[in-house]
Amino acid sequence: MKRLSPVICFMVVVGVLAPTSMVLADCQPDGTAADDTIVCTGNDLDGVYGGEGDDTITNDGAAAHLTGDTTLFIGPIAGDDTIINNGTTEQIIGDLAFDDGGDDTIINNGTVNMVIVGDDVANGQGGNDTITNNGVIQQTIFGDAAQDGGDDTITNNGTVGWDILGDSASSGGNDVIVNTGTVDGSIYGDNADTNPLAGDDTIINSGTVGGVIDAEAGDDTVTLEDGANGGADDVLVIDGGAGTDVLVFSFTITDPELYDQIAAEIAAQSPAGGSITINGQTYIWSNFEQLVNLLRFAGTRPVTVRLNDGRLNFTDLAAPFAVYCVAGGGIVVYDIQESGQGFLAFQATWAEISDALTAAAERNENILIVTAMDDSLWALPSGDLLASGPEITETFKTYEFTFAADRCSPDNGV
Repeated sequence: MKRLSPVICFMVVVGVLAPTSMVLADCQPDGTAADDTIVCTGNDLDGVYGGEGDDTITNDGAAAHLTGDTTLFIGPIAGDDTIINNGTTEQIIGDLAFDDGGDDTIINNGTVNMVIVGDDVANGQGGNDTITNNGVIQQTIFGDAAQDGGDDTITNNGTVGWDILGDSASSGGNDVIVNTGTVDGSIYGDNADTNPLAGDDTIINSGTVGGVIDAEAGDDTVTLEDGANGGADDVLVIDGGAGTDVLVFSFTITDPELYDQIAAEIAAQSPAGGSITINGQTYIWSNFEQLVNLLRFAGTRPVTVRLNDGRLNFTDLAAPFAVYCVAGGGIVVYDIQESGQGFLAFQATWAEISDALTAAAERNENILIVTAMDDSLWALPSGDLLASGPEITETFKTYEFTFAADRCSPDNGV
């Protein structure tokens, strides 16, 4: 259950009552409508407000509030601010405005007693903010508490006492949430209770989540990596929510028999709901449309062994990408880097593939369907598909995988 902090309303009150240049003598200089650089070393009990402009605020002391922009009336777009907290503060807000928010960078290396909010924007569009927590946040991180959420990146390397929300907005942005630390509460891609137009979010977890990971509405991707855990009970619950969602298992396995066992279990599971135990941690999921196996084998095994985890090019263990069919027709490709970690490169719908195959046959030439991360998918005049990408260890060598297009047609499924 989300704990939406009451300080969101409090912040608006503070913004309305406080002039945009309210900074006590401990912070130099005072915030103005220009681009300010403000350094705070003392106890600024009334808070720090940068005003308009592209401001840089650094708090090494104890400031009550750190706010980059307070645009209280319809006017210019809020600035692109940088706020760094090395001390103690009650809350950090990138933008407190009635108009659009700027693209802010917020870094917490100290202690925030309440919340961090990228944008608290009454009527406008939230900016594309970057929020990094290396310290302690007693309550919640919000990417946006705005009319329309921006595309935010939230990284937690420290401790969050409550939750992380990509958006608490009328319509959400396409957010990226990365947790390598500890979240005592839950991680939410969007606030679905008030957010019917949710964004397409990416959640990557290799840390502790005491509650749940809930991607909520939108076409989301949740990746579980080494270290992902649910806290004391060794159970982590993941919910894809509404939309077309992908759950990725990206773990390192050192035992060859266990690797084969887990790969087989993932292939046999239903994306709609199931559970699996990996490295002593149990993962329970629901409401996904696709499961992707990006397990990494870190031990030794006979070179003749070939594992089939559901990818089409399963016989090529050193391939720089993995090709999977998508339920209902289509293809998804994950780029595999030298570390063995896989990242979503692109997805092609069956309609896109069919159109390209028709064009390839009519023109008698290869037709590019999609390319990303140096990997490409081509339609060939023969009716086949060709996936290509650079070899991991050979800079100038290309790996190619050709296969029949109808293997991933709506009739064949996955």
